[in-house]
Amino acid sequence: MAPDGSRLTAVAEGSDPSFSPDGKRIAFWRYDSGGGSIYIANADGSEVNRIISGGYQPTWSPDGGKLVYGCGGLCVANVDGTGQSRLTPAARVSQDRDVCIRDSDPAWSPDGSTIAFTRWPDEQIPTSMCVSLGVALSFPFDFWTEVWFVDVDGSNPRPLRDDAGNIVTYAGWPSWSPDGGRLAFYYSNGQEERIDVADLKRSTIATAIQRAPVTWDNVLGSPAWSPDGTQIIYGAARGWGFAESSGSGQTQGFSASNGVVPYSLSWSWARQ
Repeated sequence: MAPDGSRLTAVAEGSDPSFSPDGKRIAFWRYDSGGGSIYIANADGSEVNRIISGGYQPTWSPDGGKLVYGCGGLCVANVDGTGQSRLTPAARVSQDRDVCIRDSDPAWSPDGSTIAFTRWPDEQIPTSMCVSLGVALSFPFDFWTEVWFVDVDGSNPRPLRDDAGNIVTYAGWPSWSPDGGRLAFYYSNGQEERIDVADLKRSTIATAIQRAPVTWDNVLGSPAWSPDGTQIIYGAARGWGFAESSGSGQTQGFSASNGVVPYSLSWSWARQ
């Protein structure tokens, strides 16, 4: 039976869709006055249910039993919305009661042990001028974001560091390699933009693709991996492409026929 078009529209109106590991369900969220609500739908768009209020950017656990999502900090819940618990501290609350953001873009490691995420600044911004969720999503390149890790029990929070031991700043949108040994992420300091790949065992970072100067109407999107870990797919406003994850500099780009490409792409056909 063909899926109901209105149900597919309901899913399409959401943001940051995330397939369950078995490919049968989709988690997504919608922005609202409470900071966002998280929904689960069948992959054909049927049975769309709101399961969590006050959350954004859900991502599935490798076993498909839980979701990690943004809640100012990061939170974890069962896929039916029960058992909600906090993984990282909440963001500050502004004097104007704005919904602030501290952590976003969670990505669950393939072995289920670790969450990588984007951390937003909170030490150098007055509480009356917190980074709201809306501002963060609209102007993600205007802040000194960092990539962080935390164990699934909330312990051992730590930043991504380069081979010299420095915290990598102006970075975000982390994406795990299929074997969990590497992490791709977006970097931009305003002068150039890159998709870099960190080898987590060797503490080295290679650049998969680099562009300068940055054209703000055509910035690179968040990376996703090929099933064999050799390539990274990326999107941009006017096209998309592949880059070798080894840092060889080999890339292949394509123009968007309709001029619109989502910044967040996935290699979902790999499940077939």
